Amino acid sequence: MSQETQGSFNHRGYRLRSTIDESAAKQLLDDIIDNSCTIKKVFRDSRSTYAAHLQVGDQNFVHKIPRARLKRTWEKLITIIRDSESIRTFDNLQLMNQLGFNAPIPLLAGYQRRRGFVTDSFCCYRFAEGKEAGPDDAQAVVTELLRLHEKGYLRTDAKAANFLVSDTGVTFIDFRLKKTCLFPKFKKEMELARLARVYPESRAHLPEKIRASGSFKLATWLERRNIGLKAARRRIKRAFQSK
Repeated sequence: MSQETQGSFNHRGYRLRSTIDESAAKQLLDDIIDNSCTIKKVFRDSRSTYAAHLQVGDQNFVHKIPRARLKRTWEKLITIIRDSESIRTFDNLQLMNQLGFNAPIPLLAGYQRRRGFVTDSFCCYRFAEGKEAGPDDAQAVVTELLRLHEKGYLRTDAKAANFLVSDTGVTFIDFRLKKTCLFPKFKKEMELARLARVYPESRAHLPEKIRASGSFKLATWLERRNIGLKAARRRIKRAFQSK
């Protein structure tokens, strides 16, 4: 399947962007809105996100709605000058594939605006086969993340659950690519420090040059301190809520 964007068009109140032809994209949106899809599995259904594995015929895909970003006032306000979260997810998936990495293939993204502000959005991408990265996959995960860093990008939210492993290699999921311009080396080390904290098996596969560097040690210290501060804030919040 081509991953080139086929263009933008309107259907059922949504502005759509797609890598499949217009008629197929409109039919897919119809199937979603009319509940004609089979729900294979709901990954998350919370105040912040809805994500589910859907099937129409022999087509398997993930349908994702960024609920929290549609509710936060400041994020809604900023959509008057930038694309919706779903369009940015669509673009990120395309870019990751274009950079030569395994990532789900984007199919369709859409949004609705009212008075210039995004009020609803969604993204659909092809379901990626694979298992969550485990201890034995740490070397492969680190190799791919370092390769992404070499191209000048961070993936964000680096943890084992956001890497799938299959016969085709490591697949990146649930990422938001960021180009590192200011302090790029240290930002990459911060991402590696976070990965090493939440995926301990990965630390042994980081290059010795990185592990021994003073900046990586600082990044590791800051990561631990940030986690400690977040835990303290949660305890304080729970204490006030219990009163």
